[in-house]
Amino acid sequence: MAYARFSRKSDVYVYASKNGWICASCDTFSDLSGLKKHLLKHRKRGDRVPQDALDAINAEMKGDTSRG
Repeated sequence: MAYARFSRKSDVYVYASKNGWICASCDTFSDLSGLKKHLLKHRKRGDRVPQDALDAINAEMKGDTSRG
């Protein structure tokens, strides 16, 4: 599952792997909290991070898997 893919609306590509979650060209994260903080840092630097990606991460952190 990919939370975000490179596009006109996204400067990040974030997807699940067997080892956690990967932000392409950046790092691998073992927990969603770390991934969310990382994506917010991308935003702070001016990168486009889709809100729906953050919403999906928030939902998964709360245990709502119906979005994926």
